Order: sequence, then C-alpha cells, then structure tokens
Amino acid sequence: MRAAAGTPAGRPDGGGVMFGWLLDRFATVPAKPAMVWRDEEYSYGWLVERIAHWKAVAASRSCGPGSVVAIEGDYSPEVCALFLALADQRAVVVPLTSAVEASKPTFCAIAEVHAIFRFDPDGRWTFVRRDNERAGTLLAHLKAAAGTDANLMPHILECVEHYATLGEICGVLREVFGEYRAATVI
Repeated sequence: MRAAAGTPAGRPDGGGVMFGWLLDRFATVPAKPAMVWRDEEYSYGWLVERIAHWKAVAASRSCGPGSVVAIEGDYSPEVCALFLALADQRAVVVPLTSAVEASKPTFCAIAEVHAIFRFDPDGRWTFVRRDNERAGTLLAHLKAAAGTDANLMPHILECVEHYATLGEICGVLREVFGEYRAATVI
C-alpha cells in the first residue's frame, strides 16, 4: 500500500472551505486505504499529500478560484487527487474520461474550459492552457477553407497548435463534407 511519508496533522496547506471537512477527515486516518487502483492500495495519508502537491501545481499554473479546468484521464489516484485539489481551490472542474471521448469537444466548449490537465494511461501528465477565442477563430478559418479547394493541412496544423481538439476539427470537417457512409453491397 502506498502510504504517506509522515502522518499529516490537519489540512495539507490550509486549503479552501468547500472540502475542508473532508480533508480533515482524511488526515485523521492516514494509514487506512482510501482507494485501490490497478491492484494497489493508496492510503488517505498519500491522498492528502497528493492533494497538497496538486494544489501547488494548480496554483503555479494560475488555476485558482473560478478557473474552468478540464481533467482528461481515467480515474487514477493522481486524477482523483487533482480533482479534489482543484475543487478545494474552488475551480470549476470538468472531468473527461475516455468514456466520453466523442463528447469532449462539446463539454469543453459548453464549460468554456481554458486549462486542461491531460493524463495518459501510464500516469504521465501535460498541462495545456487553451485560448478558446483563438481556437474558435481558427476552426472558423478551417471551415471556410474546407468550402474551397484550398489545402486544408496548414489550417488543421494551426488548429492543433492552438489546442483545438481532434473532435472539434473533425466536427468542422463533418459539417462541410458530411460523414462517410460505406456502400452496402449484398
């Protein structure tokens, strides 16, 4: 079982009000298992320490109160700790798992996400700050170019460079060209 390095006394760093009672409760039972993931137990002490870590990471990336932050990844212990850290900081958290892959662009657009923590299956993560206005403008340029005989690759690359998602890009192209349907042959 992954346990905390020491026995934390109270909140990791003072934290927000919303989850204070929950984190205080976690700290009272640091050695008890909080979750199991991939056949490994993670203690409440470990969770409290990781929440403190993620709060510092989020703060260093200006993801504080009122920030709209997406977390892309399945519910690993690190993702759970980040979720609780952001919620405790009063950020708006948009959890996105692989189960909603096709809807990620819609959810990000509706929530007006401006920062994304992405976790791969091995737990490595990246952080992306998205300029929604710029991404929207580039997607509109792609749509306009798709209506002509222009080379779309430069437009697609620019969209990707500004963190437009694959789903958003495909959605724009689908609007212009429609969706491919294979011919049924009997």
